[in-house]
Amino acid sequence: MSKFFTTSSLFLLIFFFVACGGDESSEEVVTSEEKTEEIIPEPSIPEVEEPVAANIPPPKPKEVKVPNPNGVYLPTGEEKNGKPVYANADGFVMWYNGSTWRITDRTGGGNLVASGNADLNGKWSNGG
Repeated sequence: MSKFFTTSSLFLLIFFFVACGGDESSEEVVTSEEKTEEIIPEPSIPEVEEPVAANIPPPKPKEVKVPNPNGVYLPTGEEKNGKPVYANADGFVMWYNGSTWRITDRTGGGNLVASGNADLNGKWSNGG
């Protein structure tokens, strides 16, 4: 009986070790980190064709009204370099910079529009 008991317990022991855990080695073990990295396919968005407008002219740029630097300049009561400062209604200023008269968009500087001799009312050449 001891031979039967030894043989049967050995058989059961071998059967137990063979039956346990054999399937896990063939399967791929997924860790919690790999579960978060699973790639989920994004739903595809169907492409919408935009209608093509035929022969639409480009928009016209707005016309910018440029003020006229010509006109009547009246004294403002200011002085620049010992000479009076004049201004017109469009925001231009005529002032003396020490050697020439200047018409600018700001007293003493700004964008230069015109300049001329220090003597504005000088003699005309050839009488005209």
